[in-house]
Amino acid sequence: MNEHEAFMEGAKSGYSAGKGRAGSYIIGEEIELAWDAVREQCFYESSIRPTLPELKVSREWENGYKHGYLLAAEGSPLMDWLTTVLFFPNEATHSQSNNQTIEINMNTHRLEVLRDYLRVSIIAHTPGRFNLATWAGNPDHPWEGKPDLSCGTSACAVGLATTIPEFAAAGLKLEPLVEGENAGLVYMDAESGHTYYGFHAVQKFFDISASEANRLFSVGSYDSEELTTADEVADRIQAFLDKEFSG
Repeated sequence: MNEHEAFMEGAKSGYSAGKGRAGSYIIGEEIELAWDAVREQCFYESSIRPTLPELKVSREWENGYKHGYLLAAEGSPLMDWLTTVLFFPNEATHSQSNNQTIEINMNTHRLEVLRDYLRVSIIAHTPGRFNLATWAGNPDHPWEGKPDLSCGTSACAVGLATTIPEFAAAGLKLEPLVEGENAGLVYMDAESGHTYYGFHAVQKFFDISASEANRLFSVGSYDSEELTTADEVADRIQAFLDKEFSG
């Protein structure tokens, strides 16, 4: 199973599980259900430390599961979302008028704030503390629930974004997972009343498509999980803002 297939299967499984929750969705509960479902799938050949390919597949399955679950709980159609986000991602973030002008509906300000923060953050430039593999947390220094990451753990670009006061006030936060050293990502949108998780939270918070979120922030979009720097991510955000590449 590749990452795309894992995401699709996870979304379908999550949607099926979430149908009975329509109208009674509880913030964070689907995280526990998703992790239970991921463990049952036995993606990992080793129960001690999964390989990077296994980690990527399981993370995409979990990501899809949570998206599907939330859609079902909200009473939204799954296939409409999958078609828009996975097969026509540009349609989710672009609108065209007069066959000439394309309006990009991304939150440029938030991307610019994150770009600038990644260039100056002390945590981001401390050896061993910037890692794209998780939102926050690693085996040597697990995330201890501190919003400012003062526990000494590592974080990715979006994990670091949760420490920006403006972003935290807007509802972008880390939250504990059921088990393990890693944190989960959540965006509680006060305006809509909806709560989003994982890469769905990234999409909604920055108003970008799934492919754009993956291109900017996914570990699989860079050459190295451990060697990629915060400045490289900042450079990619800048290139994206300059339209030097397409999502």
